[in-house]
Amino acid sequence: MNLLIPGIVILALLVIIFVRIKSEQKLLDKVKSYEAFLRDARVTRWQYFQCLEKSKEILKDYDRMSDNLTMLKAELLGLRSDFRDELRFLWAEIKKSTGTELDKRTVAQMKVEFEGKWKLFSSRKTNYNGHLDKLLDTKKKMKQASQQEIEASCKWAEEKERVMSLWRELNSRVKITDPHKYFS
Repeated sequence: MNLLIPGIVILALLVIIFVRIKSEQKLLDKVKSYEAFLRDARVTRWQYFQCLEKSKEILKDYDRMSDNLTMLKAELLGLRSDFRDELRFLWAEIKKSTGTELDKRTVAQMKVEFEGKWKLFSSRKTNYNGHLDKLLDTKKKMKQASQQEIEASCKWAEEKERVMSLWRELNSRVKITDPHKYFS
């Protein structure tokens, strides 16, 4: 009997020590996972800010292209107006032409000027259409960047919440990295 009580006490102490060690191991595992989550959240935050920067750049490109397109459209409208006036003058000259050599040269000269304006208008219209296509592509990129930004924002919010909840749980028991300082 004398050996039984000290044996039970030693066994109880061993169980208590074992439980304590297991508890400490679980706590250390939680701390390790917290630190890993914190690193992952920091990377996700960086990716989110990269998405924001990309969106800003695409928006600047879109605004610049939109301004260029507006200027080209105004130029096209001016050229179209000149083109129509030139066409009216040409038809008026053809109608009042009497068939003399001077009238034929005048009409021929007006046709050459008309063809020049037509070529200028046509080349500017092609340029305008190219800019319009680029603007539409940029608009698609802007939508994709916006979608990526939303996804990155949601992911960042989820990871931040996970880190903060784990921090609140572990903060009172162990000295760990404060996420408020780490995220700033």
